[in-house]
Amino acid sequence: MFNELKVAYLLSLIIAILTFVAAAGGLVIQDLYRDNLFVTSGWFGNDLVTLVVAFPILVIALILSARGSQRAQLV
Repeated sequence: MFNELKVAYLLSLIIAILTFVAAAGGLVIQDLYRDNLFVTSGWFGNDLVTLVVAFPILVIALILSARGSQRAQLV
């Protein structure tokens, strides 16, 4: 069972890193989204929420889950 969790932690860590890179890229790279202002604003907001809310929650859940928290494993 420990090996299965080890694989899950590794995959979750990879997802966290890729999430950070994608969201930060959307905020930093100019003209990444080539759409109208309404859609571009939506993507920008999505990247901001992902970077400020989703990414920290995932990282904190990974840390707490590694310490044995079953609630964090649900996250």
